[in-house]
Amino acid sequence: MIEKEVIVIRESKTHIDDLFRNIRNAFAHASFSIKKQKNVEDYFYFFESRKKGKEIKTRLVLKETTLLRWISYFN
Repeated sequence: MIEKEVIVIRESKTHIDDLFRNIRNAFAHASFSIKKQKNVEDYFYFFESRKKGKEIKTRLVLKETTLLRWISYFN
């Protein structure tokens, strides 16, 4: 079971802006998937952002509970 949250974001504006922009872009461009592991209650969200369709610029993996908690913090 995954117990850590790791975020790597390129430098620009603020880290929070980058984080939510990458999540928003992944939803907007259908570059995400949602998976559930056996024996784990939470779902995992996988987000990607690619440069010109090739090189991966950003990849995020978040538990659903983490994503919902972040939304509630910043909403």
